[in-house]
Amino acid sequence: MLAASGQLSAGGLCVLEQKEEMWIVSDLFSVEDGIPGEKVRWLFVDRDDHLWITTESNGLLLCPDTQAIASHPLNGIVLTEDNGLSDNEIKCIAETETVYWLGGRYGLTRIDRNTVSNLLSALEIRSDAHNASRTDGCGAGR
Repeated sequence: MLAASGQLSAGGLCVLEQKEEMWIVSDLFSVEDGIPGEKVRWLFVDRDDHLWITTESNGLLLCPDTQAIASHPLNGIVLTEDNGLSDNEIKCIAETETVYWLGGRYGLTRIDRNTVSNLLSALEIRSDAHNASRTDGCGAGR
């Protein structure tokens, strides 16, 4: 189970596990792990299993799927006002067949589903190229 957390200047994305009759924090993701800000405000998993992690004032991290939490740092794309959000604090997300609606303090942001697919495809290409250059023992691609 995932939980958003943030109080004053601390917080992050908590991974919770149930142990007997208690819930414990088994992992925590912070700025060092790819979260764009210390205070995670809202989590959303869409019908394509993309994980949206919004922050109080630093935009959001869009991860290709919920399996992103299996490793540190998180694999995803940061979206902010600088690249088109209406506000850096997204408070809600709704999806339709063709678009996502992101609600912030200063208005709505509309993102086409195809745009999300293209962004995440570009992320996968960059990730594959980065992994190839790191693992190629011959030095190719460095």
